[in-house]
Amino acid sequence: MKKTNSSFVAYVWVILFSLVFSMAAGLATADDEVTPHPHRGILPPYDPVPMDIVLDEEQLEELAEGDLIQMTIEDEEGGGTGIGVIDIAAPTDTVWSRIMGFEHYPEWVGPVDLCEVYHQAGDTINTHVEISGFFYSYEYYLTNIFWPEQGMLTWTLDYDRESEFDDCVGAWFVEVHPDREGWSRAWFSSDLKLNSPIPGFLMGFIKRKGIRDAISWVKEQSEIAVQVSGDDTD
Repeated sequence: MKKTNSSFVAYVWVILFSLVFSMAAGLATADDEVTPHPHRGILPPYDPVPMDIVLDEEQLEELAEGDLIQMTIEDEEGGGTGIGVIDIAAPTDTVWSRIMGFEHYPEWVGPVDLCEVYHQAGDTINTHVEISGFFYSYEYYLTNIFWPEQGMLTWTLDYDRESEFDDCVGAWFVEVHPDREGWSRAWFSSDLKLNSPIPGFLMGFIKRKGIRDAISWVKEQSEIAVQVSGDDTD
C-alpha cells in the first residue's frame, strides 16, 4: 500500500515500547492543558488504498489454519513498520463494528484505561486514549478517518494535541474473504516513531508481539459477536 501521509491503534505497540523506556526515563506525567504536539507529522500518512502485498502459498495455508501472518520492518532511528493479516469468521460489517467501537476498547484491548471520542466530523473521528501498567502511564490523541468505500480506516496523531510518543500513523483494511463465505480478511499496518532508539533485535521482538496483540483482539471480538447473534459463517 502506498503511503503519502482501534484507528486504530497503535496503543498495543506503545504499551510494549513504554515498558522499555519507562525504566530509563521515569513515569510520564499527564498535563491537563491542551498543547500542540512538537511537530505536525514526521511519518508519511497512509493513503486509503488496499494493501498491495501478495501473500504466498505458505502464508495462505497459515491463514487457512487460523494463524496470523505478521511482517516487521525495523527502523534504526527509533521505530519501524509492522504489518499483520488475519482471517476472521465474521462478515466485514461485524469486523468494522469492533474496530470502530472505540468506547469499548477498555473492555476489549488489554490495559487501555480510557478511549473516548472528543470530536467527530463525518467520518473523521478524534480519540483520546490512556493506558497504564505497573511501570508506565501514557496518553495520546489520534485522528482517525474512516473510508467506507475503500474498506479502510487510517490514522495519524492529532497534532493539535501533545501525545507522549513522537509519531504514529497506520491503517486497517478489511475485505471480504476471497474463498470463505461470511468471512473477512483483515490487514493491519502501523508505523511508529519513538522519542529514542532501541536496539534492533529488541525492536523486532516487541513489534512482533505488538502486532499479534493489535490484530488478534479484533478476530476474537468479531467472532464472539457472530456467536452471540447466531450468524453462520460456514
